[in-house]
Amino acid sequence: MAGVKDSLKPLAAVETTPALHGTLERGETWLGSDEEYTKGLLGYDQVTLFRDYSRLTIALKSGAGEDLPASEKLSTGQRGLLTGVYAREYRGDRIASGSMIFTRPFFRNRIGVLNAEAFGDYAVCRQDEEQWEKEGLGFNLAYRFWRFPLPIGGGATYSLDDKDWQFSIAVGGMF
Repeated sequence: MAGVKDSLKPLAAVETTPALHGTLERGETWLGSDEEYTKGLLGYDQVTLFRDYSRLTIALKSGAGEDLPASEKLSTGQRGLLTGVYAREYRGDRIASGSMIFTRPFFRNRIGVLNAEAFGDYAVCRQDEEQWEKEGLGFNLAYRFWRFPLPIGGGATYSLDDKDWQFSIAVGGMF
């Protein structure tokens, strides 16, 4: 219980944490893959945590692939590239995305925390000479429990390029 009590106290100062991450994937027929391909993803996140536990996250990600079969194409809709839930996704050999997310806790007690999150997303996807863009804004509201990872919440995403809304409700991951 000491950890929960400490998490209810304000932070001493503003903290900024940068993180660089990447993956490299290679498919080979001798390893059981149907196709031979190479795919890499690289990302940079910077999280600023404020005294009241509000958080500003800037996430930049990019990826490229060579000889990608249809099942391995990079997608604007893959979780981790864009924060929102979009009805349309684009798939290609090269992708770049950026998100800005502001998260604010509204209600904190010994059981968990209610977070509101506002975000803006942008992604560009290329396949040969074709290029597609996905951009949008959104809002999520989720309650996270301290002792077990089972968030409950919902969200709304507005796609600026498609001019439509997408609503989602979830119990468990993906918040």
